[in-house]
Amino acid sequence: NQNYISYIVEYFEKYIKSECHIDSNYSNLIKELKINDKITEQIDKVFVSFIDNKIQQILNEGTVSHEEEEEINNHIESFVLDESETLYNSDMYNKFVQSLILRDIQEGKRVERMKLDHIPILLGKNEYILWAFNNIDGYEEKTGRRFVGGSQGISTRICKGVYYRIGSSKGHSIEYQYQNPLGRGLWIITNKNIYFLGQKQVKIGISKILSYEPYSDGLVIVKDGINPKPYTFIGFDSWFAVNAMHLLAE
Repeated sequence: NQNYISYIVEYFEKYIKSECHIDSNYSNLIKELKINDKITEQIDKVFVSFIDNKIQQILNEGTVSHEEEEEINNHIESFVLDESETLYNSDMYNKFVQSLILRDIQEGKRVERMKLDHIPILLGKNEYILWAFNNIDGYEEKTGRRFVGGSQGISTRICKGVYYRIGSSKGHSIEYQYQNPLGRGLWIITNKNIYFLGQKQVKIGISKILSYEPYSDGLVIVKDGINPKPYTFIGFDSWFAVNAMHLLAE
């Protein structure tokens, strides 16, 4: 019943705060409780909260060391969180994995920390996925034209209530920029390219990026070419993407 679940959750919450680890006996107990599906979601929230706090402390210090990575992995194994949706939906845990990916790039390793069940793109030779963001809004800057005319001159009456204005300046066409929606979709960064898969698809080679402007909720990328074209992607923290692009371009 609910009182039993609350008691178990409260017990483990106090235990990990005092012990900072789970021994094998408690790991076995957690496994049995999860098999019976009595407190899976509630107890996972307790353990993930603990791991989030540990990760926050590590990230505040800078680069994640191999020893710190092993420590977090040991906690995940002890708490039986290997397949927990609560863990993989944690923003802090995702940022931790992203930090490990950046470290892998710095160390010249092939990054294999993210797995997609169905890769919706054809990767090139020696190309591999670093990260994927879902539900991202994409836009490309377009140039339009509109006709404008003069507003000064004389008005000649043609009939009652109707006037024809003769302007003193000629009409002319002007250019203007606007954001053309690409739809909402998947934004993928690999070691070689950036892909956006929405209603329209975009592929930008990282070596072809002329400039970029990061925001807390998105990123503007200018693709090099005869006429450099800005692309805007909204819906994710650009911290990881900017750092990855910077390291890959070195």
